Amino acid sequence: MLSGLQYYNCAKNNVTRLDMRNNPELQMLVCSYNATLRSLDISENPKLAFLNLECDYNLTSLDISQNPKLYHLYAFGLGGISTIDIRNNPRLKKTLDSGTYKNESHLGRVHSYTLNFGGSGDPFENLLHELVVDDGVTILDSPMRSALGDSPDSHIETPDGHSPSEDFATRGEAIAALYEKAGRPSVSGSSRFSDISSSPYEAAINWGEQNKICFGYPAVCSDTFCPDEMISREDFALMAHRFAAYKRLGTAFDYGRTDWYDDFYDIDFYGWGAFTWAMQWEVLRPTGNYCYPHGRMTRDELSYSADKIFHLSDSASYSERVNGNGN
Repeated sequence: MLSGLQYYNCAKNNVTRLDMRNNPELQMLVCSYNATLRSLDISENPKLAFLNLECDYNLTSLDISQNPKLYHLYAFGLGGISTIDIRNNPRLKKTLDSGTYKNESHLGRVHSYTLNFGGSGDPFENLLHELVVDDGVTILDSPMRSALGDSPDSHIETPDGHSPSEDFATRGEAIAALYEKAGRPSVSGSSRFSDISSSPYEAAINWGEQNKICFGYPAVCSDTFCPDEMISREDFALMAHRFAAYKRLGTAFDYGRTDWYDDFYDIDFYGWGAFTWAMQWEVLRPTGNYCYPHGRMTRDELSYSADKIFHLSDSASYSERVNGNGN
């Protein structure tokens, strides 16, 4: 049954029927170039964020209504599908409404919408929000049945190894700490965030947004930042990893370096690469056998973590030093 399966690639394998209902942890599914595929069931995969369905010519229906966290959808070359319903997919809706439109004629009669939140070419650390469909497809997007806040990226979960009386850091303080480490570079231009104009962290947030270091709340693609909300460990890991790329300090990590933690399945797809990097190089530290991706950070932990980025193992910067596949 492989109930813990998170990533599955069955492209070009003559698959005829794909039923993923027994894989509730699934986050990434690639099943392209299966001209034999006639049935796909992803109705029990609420964590699914990345779905590739290129050139599955004989697939006649696509139900993504139970995949609210989906932010990457390649659904083209699907001759049997005339309508795609994204009314339960708020990230795809945001991409459709605000993303950059492009005619993808090299793929056929295909077009795309993209929100570029950066990252390398590795899908495990790439935050491109993409919707790619055939020209003749009708996209149903109104009325929406789900909002970004219904399936948030950023949120706090307890217990997290802390007591309520501790001194916790906020999202604004987290990006401000990195902005200070960067030397407070000058910032110009406007922000997409509608809630930062009166914040003491406005310059830091603008800088972070422009350099793809910080993102929206409660979802990466949200137009609010919420600087006074507590920062989660996963979101700080994402900021820290992007900051390490910005400063060319090293962003390499080994797959599997978080697999042994009891709460490994709590790591989200959007933050998985960055969080694995942060745990591997001790930018974040575990509590016992828990990594607490949605846990809080104290101000002391924030200070330690911001400093630690400058004192990584040489292995973290190997790809940077040899012009390899790091960010």
